[in-house]
Amino acid sequence: MKMIHFIQIFLLMSLLSLSCKKDSTPSDPGGGGGSGGGTLTEAQKAAIRSGYAAVASTADTVLLSSNPLTGLQSRLATYQANPNVETAWITGNSLFVKFRNGGTMNWTVPSSLAVPPYDSPTGPDSGEPNCLLSPSERVGNTNALLINAQYGDESRQYNRDLITYLAGKFQARGFTVTTKNGSSAGVNFFSAGLKQYGTIFYISHGCYDGTNTWQTTGEEGTLDTLMAKYSALWTSGQLSIGTVTEKRNGTFKAVKLYMFSQKLIDSMYAANDFPKSMIYLIACQGMKNPGRHVAVSFVNKGARGVIGWDETNCLGQSTGKKLFTTLLCGSNLQQAYNALPAEAKLDPCAVQPGAALVYYPSSADTLRLVDSVRARILFTSPKKDSTYTTRNLTLSGSLINGDSIASGIVEINGIATRLTIGSGFRTFSQPIVIDSGANFIHVSMTGKLTDGRCAFVDTTYSVKGSFPALGLWTELRWNTDQTDVDFHLLRPGYIYPSGWFSGADCYYQNRTTSWGAYLDVDDVNGYGPEHITVPMVSDTGTYSLLIHYFSDHGHGPSAASVSVSVRGGATRSFGPYALAATGDVWEVCRIHFPDGLITPVGIKRSGSAFDKSRYVPPYKRWK
Repeated sequence: MKMIHFIQIFLLMSLLSLSCKKDSTPSDPGGGGGSGGGTLTEAQKAAIRSGYAAVASTADTVLLSSNPLTGLQSRLATYQANPNVETAWITGNSLFVKFRNGGTMNWTVPSSLAVPPYDSPTGPDSGEPNCLLSPSERVGNTNALLINAQYGDESRQYNRDLITYLAGKFQARGFTVTTKNGSSAGVNFFSAGLKQYGTIFYISHGCYDGTNTWQTTGEEGTLDTLMAKYSALWTSGQLSIGTVTEKRNGTFKAVKLYMFSQKLIDSMYAANDFPKSMIYLIACQGMKNPGRHVAVSFVNKGARGVIGWDETNCLGQSTGKKLFTTLLCGSNLQQAYNALPAEAKLDPCAVQPGAALVYYPSSADTLRLVDSVRARILFTSPKKDSTYTTRNLTLSGSLINGDSIASGIVEINGIATRLTIGSGFRTFSQPIVIDSGANFIHVSMTGKLTDGRCAFVDTTYSVKGSFPALGLWTELRWNTDQTDVDFHLLRPGYIYPSGWFSGADCYYQNRTTSWGAYLDVDDVNGYGPEHITVPMVSDTGTYSLLIHYFSDHGHGPSAASVSVSVRGGATRSFGPYALAATGDVWEVCRIHFPDGLITPVGIKRSGSAFDKSRYVPPYKRWK
């Protein structure tokens, strides 16, 4: 009997020990909870240090070069041949190195941060109502967590503005908001601090190694600290260090940040730690591996819906802003997803085949943050299902049951621009251009009803264009107000700078050319759109399409996007192109006729393309 009693006590103590181990912080090397973990010997550490130093000596430098992926690829065989490296490989934008007796490290080329032309300002809200709903229909609680792991990157001020914007949105609806920036979102926080938040909005870098999805924390680390404090987590594939480029003290540097995989969520969190939570991941490739990505781990621990990107993305921040603005104005997840323009859900970025915005599981489509409230709008023009014999129309309308429109997007045949709102904030009116044949007009907006509640609108209707298809159609949009970006089309026989600002150039001083090209409008006050069209192409040869930052008018950098279609065919989209300063010129593409072949160029041609001594029309002179 004594022996049986002893065995019972031993088993009970073992269970308690395992329970405590499960809840331990990752600073305890024994708290890894994964297979393959263990304490490294000094000899093993020394060998890993030697291998890491050999790789980092070149990989850190290559990461800061103009073509880092090519540089890393050219050195891959050297890394693989290192006796202290078990294996090395490149997936997507990242080099991964697995060290003998250790875990993996990665060097990741961060995606750019793109702000599309349809993005709305991030100003604060005022007087928005508190509108919540019963716990049975929404996320589990009104605690919102906003994480900016890229806070230390000085080149990403947009992230900081976005967190401030969303904090105001959530607070206006009665949520309690917690913000974690930079190092405050470190390893210990991610190991235990994500619990009990109904909503998590998480800005980070990310990558996929072929098996695991990885997200950066905001905490910088070193190899020695990783081996000393987290060796079990590292060798079991839960924790790593990723090297990325960020701007610090005015200079881009190779910064080493702790990263965690889905295995850390599996190990450190219990069932129901995420109370029917909605989680948005901006990290590249966060949803890359169907059935095994980090979203599965979050859902297994109680989350109801995880939204993210399956490949490298550049629009994650902007898309997340639009998505949550709509969610916080009364939509469910599926409605908010549908309200996004097509461009916001399929991000070409710089890596093919482009990133798709996805959410998991599919049953999350009914998940909400606040009460379901929809506004209604009346379109005065163009009329639904009507036929028009002219390309240039005016989209106009008003709220029926609304007090004011906060922001909106109009999407014509998949090309989105910001909706122009009238001075009274209840009407909208702006010029649009339709194609020959069927045209689809998608309008989404957020605002307030006459009773003060926040609400959203999302509607699509069609009109028909009855006229010959244009030989060449182009559109220019950009993302800053009170700035002037110009469109230029050079006729065959001329390539920049040949023919620039001449009769061979369709631009603001030659809007109706002798060779068939037309510029419809010269928008000097921001956003666009501007269109250059050639109804009937008579000149054969190669046309060159360019954009020029005529003047920032003191408002700083901008980014422009261009769309092109030949003879009513599929629309090709290019950009966004970074316009750092007045005078910047980008050649977008070349279009060859008679075959209509569109060839991307995407090369910055000049930083000072306009001579200010030239005559400037009065309407382009800033007042």
